[in-house]
Amino acid sequence: MHAVSFYFMVYNFVKIHGSIKTTPAMEAGVTDFLWSMEDIVLMAETNA
Repeated sequence: MHAVSFYFMVYNFVKIHGSIKTTPAMEAGVTDFLWSMEDIVLMAETNA
């Protein structure tokens, strides 16, 4: 379950997609900056 959640976070917030030239989360207006792997780890540590 955690691996799938991590995959979706990376796919939507970290990976820049070639067709839209940005991340899906940025395109949808969920965030206004490109997340890093460190951002995801820090978020997970503070919500544990």
